[in-house]
Amino acid sequence: MFLDVTARKRAEAELEKLHAQLLETSRQAGMSEVATGVLHNVGNVLNSVNVSATLVSIRCATPDGQRRKTRRDVSSAQNDLAAFLTSDPRGQMVPGYLTR
Repeated sequence: MFLDVTARKRAEAELEKLHAQLLETSRQAGMSEVATGVLHNVGNVLNSVNVSATLVSIRCATPDGQRRKTRRDVSSAQNDLAAFLTSDPRGQMVPGYLTR
């Protein structure tokens, strides 16, 4: 008795091929999900850096007139800077200005 198993062998080979494709597609989907998470986290970090850089630039952008006035006041009082910083109302504002 002879049984033709050619069709069955072809079906098994096709099933094995489809299983391998399914595994590869599943692996790629997992990698894509990981990449999406990483990119999301990188985006969060970059957004934080952008906000921090903006705040630094705003804090450093003191009006030029205020800078000139403070420089002029300190320069005019350089002979007795200690008295200027402790007694003069304008001099008492300099430390606060510098820390701002």
